[in-house]
Amino acid sequence: AYPGAVVVSIDAREGRVVVEGWTESTIFTPIEFAREFDDLGLAAIAYTEIDRDEDRPEGTMAQTTELAAKLRTPVIASGVVKTLDDISTLSYLPNIAGVLTSRALFGGAFTFREANAIATAKHQPTAPFVWADRKRRPRFRKGTPIRRVVVTRTTRRTRHAGIGHAKLLNE
Repeated sequence: AYPGAVVVSIDAREGRVVVEGWTESTIFTPIEFAREFDDLGLAAIAYTEIDRDEDRPEGTMAQTTELAAKLRTPVIASGVVKTLDDISTLSYLPNIAGVLTSRALFGGAFTFREANAIATAKHQPTAPFVWADRKRRPRFRKGTPIRRVVVTRTTRRTRHAGIGHAKLLNE
């Protein structure tokens, strides 16, 4: 009835969708749940990564990154913004349509003007990467000018460390 005007909110803790004010865990992963809505013409999916919001050790941007990569519906990241660097990182990720932030903004970590400037800044081109070895570590071609590189592939290593940064061949 309202194509492109409805946003569905999904909250997740420890890799499972939670309901009832974050008190009850379900059997669904965020990706399984979000795929049920992917073809319905939503404006976006607002995804809250509770582990990161609550400063748990397992809290990273990996779940948000993976969800955005696997959906056609734009994702609004929530619960992951603590600094301006987080906004900058999210702005480079494909299919992230925006962020929801309150604690960091109202806690004085940054101002709205600073956050908006970073979120709307024009990006420098990023380097293409190739998988250079069997361990599938990202590598970059020699001579490619790079200002900032974000690896968005979620692996066992990056799932715990968050979003990893790639090594350059010409270093």
